[in-house]
Amino acid sequence: MRTFFEKGRMERGPFIAVPEDVEKVKRLQAKLMDYEGRIRAAQEEGEKLDAHYKARALGELLKYGKVNTDILREELMKEEREEFNEALFVNACGVIRNYAEGS
Repeated sequence: MRTFFEKGRMERGPFIAVPEDVEKVKRLQAKLMDYEGRIRAAQEEGEKLDAHYKARALGELLKYGKVNTDILREELMKEEREEFNEALFVNACGVIRNYAEGS
C-alpha cells in the first residue's frame, strides 16, 4: 500500500487531522483497537466494511497525523473494486472526523 505522502498526494482534498490533545489521541488509539476487534467479530459484510473503513481512516490518521479522505477513497476503491461501499465510507470518515475534532 502506498502512503498518502507520496508525490505530493497530501496537497488536495479534505483532511482529518490528529488532535493536539494527548488524551484525545489515547482515546483514538483505543478506538482503533475496538474497530480492529469489530472487524474480526463481524458476522455481516456491511458490519465488517463499516469497521474496516473506520479502522483504515483512523489508522492512517494516527500513523501520519492526518488523512486525506479523497486519497483514502481512491485507494480503497482500487483495492476493493466492486465491494467498495461509498455510503459506508462517507459515514466512517464522518465518524472519525467527529472523534478527532469533537470534545
